[in-house]
Amino acid sequence: MKYLSMNDLAEKMSCSRQTIHRMRDRGDLPPPVMLGRTPRWTEAEIDEALEKLRKDAA
Repeated sequence: MKYLSMNDLAEKMSCSRQTIHRMRDRGDLPPPVMLGRTPRWTEAEIDEALEKLRKDAA
């Protein structure tokens, strides 16, 4: 299982950290797993969420 940091996620999605916060707040992205005080997302969950967003947009 691979964990993505906020910066990894922003790079993968080609967006800003603020956009990630907005998408998380809207429920478009799963909540992060907190490793200490650091949010991390599993790559598999992010891939699923992005695929769902693509299908919903079509």
